[in-house]
Amino acid sequence: MVLKNKREECYPEVWDVPISALPEIGPGREKKLNKMGIATVRDLLLYPPRRYEDRRNLIKIKEMEEGHKYTVLVSVERARQIYLRQGLSQARVLFRDDTSSVEGIFWGRAYLTRYLFQPGKKFFLYGTIEKVQSRLIMNNPEYEEYTQEEANIHTARLVPIYTMTEGLSLRSFRRWIYETLMNVVIVDPLEEKFISSRGLMSLPEAVKRLHFPEAIDDVEQARQRLAYDEILQIQKDWLTWKVNNIKDKSVCQHKTDGMILTTFRNQLPFVLTSAQNRVIDEILEDLSTPKQMLRLVQGDVGCGKTLVALHALCASVDSHYQSCLMTPTEILAEQHFLNLKKHLSSLPVRIELLTSSIRSAREIRKQIAHGEVDIVVGTHALIQESTLFKNLGLIVIDEQHRFGVMQREKLRMKGHAPDVLYLTATPIPRTLALTVYGGMDISVIDEMPPGRQPIKTYIIPEKKREGLIQFIIKQAQKGLATYWVCPSIEKSSHREDLKPLLTIYEKLHSNAFSTLRTDLLHGRLSFNEKAEVMSRFAQGEIDVLFSTTVIEVGVDVAHATNLVVENAECFGLAQLHQLRGRVGRGPYTSYCFLMSSTTNPVSKERLRILCTINNGFEIAEKDLQLRGHGEIGGFRQSGDTDLRFVDFTRDLPIIQQARNDAIQIFKS
Repeated sequence: MVLKNKREECYPEVWDVPISALPEIGPGREKKLNKMGIATVRDLLLYPPRRYEDRRNLIKIKEMEEGHKYTVLVSVERARQIYLRQGLSQARVLFRDDTSSVEGIFWGRAYLTRYLFQPGKKFFLYGTIEKVQSRLIMNNPEYEEYTQEEANIHTARLVPIYTMTEGLSLRSFRRWIYETLMNVVIVDPLEEKFISSRGLMSLPEAVKRLHFPEAIDDVEQARQRLAYDEILQIQKDWLTWKVNNIKDKSVCQHKTDGMILTTFRNQLPFVLTSAQNRVIDEILEDLSTPKQMLRLVQGDVGCGKTLVALHALCASVDSHYQSCLMTPTEILAEQHFLNLKKHLSSLPVRIELLTSSIRSAREIRKQIAHGEVDIVVGTHALIQESTLFKNLGLIVIDEQHRFGVMQREKLRMKGHAPDVLYLTATPIPRTLALTVYGGMDISVIDEMPPGRQPIKTYIIPEKKREGLIQFIIKQAQKGLATYWVCPSIEKSSHREDLKPLLTIYEKLHSNAFSTLRTDLLHGRLSFNEKAEVMSRFAQGEIDVLFSTTVIEVGVDVAHATNLVVENAECFGLAQLHQLRGRVGRGPYTSYCFLMSSTTNPVSKERLRILCTINNGFEIAEKDLQLRGHGEIGGFRQSGDTDLRFVDFTRDLPIIQQARNDAIQIFKS
């Protein structure tokens, strides 16, 4: 693998090369990777696996039992193409070892018989065994051609499993990482002697073992090195900011008793919690002083962080400064934009949305540069060179861990010492947060808004689906709405058991829910289409909203009291907790129904945790305790915590060491 248009040279140190430089990454794939927070080679190589599957144990076909997953080494006996109705195709391949045979069925991939599954070729297969009459079958197994020269990456090893976005193949993603690792030169910024004295792995080795460990112990060693680097960078970033801030006496000073903020506070239709008021006072105190603000606001799902940040944005408008709210994804940016428009609709505040998909981006940038826009909500588009502010005084960054240090610094440099407010979704113990973030001021929203009651959560097996459907119909008759979430938009050729959104919608819309008002919401809709659907849902014009995880954050509908999640075992605990936070926002009893018939004991235990715990941090701790029991755990995903690799239950020595080292490095 080499850089595009430079076929004779391999990668040098290319951490910050755009992901589009990889040979197979065109505009379409680049956009999908960007949605996963992957914009550079660094982002790709530091994207942590969600978990690992142990596919090392080779077994003979004769020893396999129905319903279990196995890895086998087999030869192709024969292969044929099957064409079904509606354009569907199959590759049906008969594999054999010296004990028996098994048939592999590859849905939608009849072409594999033409160039890959040739008689006599050897393959590793990994999949679940099914029995049809007397035949053994594997539906869509993982496959990999057996060669003695090349390493296996999909089978016969500890295999990384990543959280993917719709339209990207897990198999391709794994291969992109492998091939990039084979060609990229990762330079460790720390000396070998320095690293070894702290008992840490080198950076190149850590990145390699993160994705392709030889043993599960390798994963923990890799995690410790990457956790150390995360803390070290945060400390260096903070120390640099502190020095620059001390030198710069000319900072933004905001007015905190102006008309916009006062009117906004007076017209709120509900009473804020004491925790929200306390944090708002802390932020406004920062804004009113000639000292540059650098504050982290943390709190659980649904505690009202965005509403708190809105007070700061109003103060910035009153002070005739521009402000911006940066998010890692377009969907989150769109939802924040609509939320701000709703809350500030009666006030003379100009709000605009700026993402890579906005057709009028050039005109919006022109208006921002002329100072005609008060608040800009956007994604990475905010840090592009073409985005200029006339008078940027406040920066709010949601899910700040999704942005690199240099990205955050680029945004800060677009103003003259603007105040900075970070938001993070999962509470971190205050003592640890102070250790991690050094001198950064920290505010904790440790109280839920009134009316937020515990959500009753149940696991619903397939045999009880009909009863659930009848319950949802009765809820709709009472005027109470439902989110029905599916893991994918369309049928997946890799996971036959997944319930696709379009299939579930068509089936229920035309039959059981034919008397109800239903609609669809997913990432393929345009911004205006999504906004129109959500507006109708919020106004009570939709009884059941069928959706993907685009509703995970930022949606607030008081009469939405039911959440149904198909294939709940496919989602991480933190993501399920985020999804669950969409209901329970009104005075009604709310329910979360986790549709799952999984037999995996770890998956079943994770779902049971959600049925008994409503606190996000407790859920994360329980999740950590489960790792290593049957399924090889991976790393926290974005939104799960403010850091990808740091484990607050185990890493205090690493955190303290990295903090001390950062101070020494900075001094020298």
